[in-house]
Amino acid sequence: MGEIWIQCFSCCITDEPPPRRHRIDRSMIGSPTNFRHTAHVGSGDMNVHLNSLQHQMASKGGYEYAIPVNVQIPVVDVKIKNGEMA
Repeated sequence: MGEIWIQCFSCCITDEPPPRRHRIDRSMIGSPTNFRHTAHVGSGDMNVHLNSLQHQMASKGGYEYAIPVNVQIPVVDVKIKNGEMA
């Protein structure tokens, strides 16, 4: 009976363990290639009008086939009292 199992499930029985995945460290990672910095958006840029930001990014190139999307970003005012957030 055991021989039948081996014949039916020979694809699932292996003598070797699966190959180990190599850990990647910093020395294995090279410099970026074909990198284009298109824009910087920081925490203080939330009040910038979204259309002007999209125009700035589109002017850098690579966005010829962009689909316009309506985005609403809620802005929350954080009150600071005595140098700390209240």
